[in-house]
Amino acid sequence: MGSSESNNHSHQSIMGSSESNNHSAVDRGSKIPDERTKVVKKKTGGNPHKNLRQGLLYRNGLMNTAIAARSDMMKIAKRNSNESPLLRLPAEIRSKIWEYAVGYHQIEVYDAYFAGTRLSNVQLSHVSRPLRATTSGFVKPKYALPTVCRQIYVEAAAMVYTLNNFRFDDRNVMDCFIKHRALGQRRLITSVDVSIAYFRLYTTGARKLLRQTFPNIKRIGVPIVVAHNAQRISPNNSQKELLEDAKKRVVNLVKQKEGSDLKVEWYGECSQNFMNLHFW
Repeated sequence: MGSSESNNHSHQSIMGSSESNNHSAVDRGSKIPDERTKVVKKKTGGNPHKNLRQGLLYRNGLMNTAIAARSDMMKIAKRNSNESPLLRLPAEIRSKIWEYAVGYHQIEVYDAYFAGTRLSNVQLSHVSRPLRATTSGFVKPKYALPTVCRQIYVEAAAMVYTLNNFRFDDRNVMDCFIKHRALGQRRLITSVDVSIAYFRLYTTGARKLLRQTFPNIKRIGVPIVVAHNAQRISPNNSQKELLEDAKKRVVNLVKQKEGSDLKVEWYGECSQNFMNLHFW
């Protein structure tokens, strides 16, 4: 690597000896670096699991399902599509099967452990029920169908978000859900039911527009108690405003904020526990 003499001079240079100035890199014919020259240390190693995860995801957080044409995984995918009685069905029929398997349900998202109000404590869980009345033999979906294989994931994963309604029983739960959903997932959501507390923050501007959070939102469900609490009382005769008029004002407010094409619906019952909340 170098003579013992140069090592001695290097050692003296580190210690700040004046003698080392006479044996500097300039004396050995090295070029003085330009003042604009930057020394960049190349990173090596790192977390291989993190790098692998980054390679499997698009920037929007959705999984990258592309595979090499001549890889073993491609051979497996082709064999599945040719030999599986399900996967070799026509695409239109498969799509209908996926729809009825994971879609047209209401997913009620809630705090599974009632762990207080801190956002970091909220642990989400859900129950599902059909959006329309069905027989008593209804079986709750597990939403695990897209994990069976790559082809089913590609064809069915988005339907979990696009074909279901998401209902949140608390503003913290909804905040936590939004925080932990990738942009690609939030773009797929088309229908949500918000809680009373979340809607109150939404009307005051303390929460983003729904179209900013869910860019392709088409429907919002509002608790009916919001309309009851929005009823005005006439100063002349102390008569309360008609409920239908209050509902129209709430709907108009949402449409002014989000756009006239957003569908606004009502859900739930009016409880006396919430009758003292006022939104206007």
